[in-house]
Amino acid sequence: MITKATLSALSQIIATGEAEASSLAAIPEGQPLGLWAASPDGARAVATPALVELLSRMPDDHEVLIGLAACSPKLRGAWQSVIAARLHEMGQRRDAETLCAAITELDRAAEAVRQQLPQAKLAATGLGELENALFGCTAEQGPALPKLLRAIGRTSLYVEGRVAPPVQPLPAVNPLTPEKNWLPNRLLRPPEELGSPSIGDTSVLTGSLANLLAGETEATDTAGTARLRWVLYRPWALLLAQVVFTQEAWAAEQNAGSLALELPEDQESRFDAPARINVVVTRPTGEEIDCGSLAGLVRRVLRQLGVTLLLRDDHVKDFDAQLAGVVRELLHRQIWKHEGRGVKGQRSCYRIHPEFSVDCYRIFGAKYFNRGCSRITAAIRATADEWGVERKQGGLAR
Repeated sequence: MITKATLSALSQIIATGEAEASSLAAIPEGQPLGLWAASPDGARAVATPALVELLSRMPDDHEVLIGLAACSPKLRGAWQSVIAARLHEMGQRRDAETLCAAITELDRAAEAVRQQLPQAKLAATGLGELENALFGCTAEQGPALPKLLRAIGRTSLYVEGRVAPPVQPLPAVNPLTPEKNWLPNRLLRPPEELGSPSIGDTSVLTGSLANLLAGETEATDTAGTARLRWVLYRPWALLLAQVVFTQEAWAAEQNAGSLALELPEDQESRFDAPARINVVVTRPTGEEIDCGSLAGLVRRVLRQLGVTLLLRDDHVKDFDAQLAGVVRELLHRQIWKHEGRGVKGQRSCYRIHPEFSVDCYRIFGAKYFNRGCSRITAAIRATADEWGVERKQGGLAR
């Protein structure tokens, strides 16, 4: 039976990507439907890219909660019966427009609802307490119908359509093995300047930019090692530090093109936390191509790696602004360096900080950040190169 504790766990997996597996025992269907997977030890339920896709299919997180609850066969059957009774009423009223819209909303669940028509009657389901918590009324009442239709219809892709196969457990995140962290089906939380890092095992990459906790440091760390350790333990810092590291390595290759992170003129007064950074790729032929924003590059790199951002599509438009907090931390910790406009027309831009560059080639940095992140480096290089080609073909070279 779905309880308040179940709803709380569903809210947690929607918000953070993880919840205690025991708290979701009332909806065992979530795993075979591909909406979450078990952690290697079975203690946690871990959201999948299919669940993140569902976030964008629903109007808000509360309706995602209703949709996940609707994956329970008992609830789904009861609610489909209510919907069938409502469709029968629409037919009797000859309200063809409303009836067609409701059937369209049901999507792949329409056939399951149709099969309930002969015995459908508008009556209480006996799940009033749960329904009041989800709809603000019981399911058979009129105000619940739009949410019922969306919950059943927009999860039909997974329940009736079975489009999301079960996902195999991912290894827990280990900051010192980045190659095993940035894997397909891994989720990455959005940047959180004030967010707390995960404590204990987790299968989701944190969005935290907080200082290292006591258990994340070693007494023998030098200043450079401590800085690198913070980068390794904070995924957003790692990803953007890898961007400037790749930029430097690319520039060292003669006649191979380059990658630049340029600051638009209207952002120069706030270079420490810009609302946008432009990504400019120079082709080996010398053509400069303004590809788009840093957020665009990051989304493409994540797609190349198979990592899914735990973010609704309607929040993506604000993603550049969310990266501003990451840039601020990278500048403050001397990982990125801002260079203003030069006398010879040099554009305002960002590069790797010289001190951090040196750290990357020392023993600790070479092992964990340089060689340990080679897959990320390759993804950034390939993504920027492909993006430049794509934009050039669109006639967007400078």
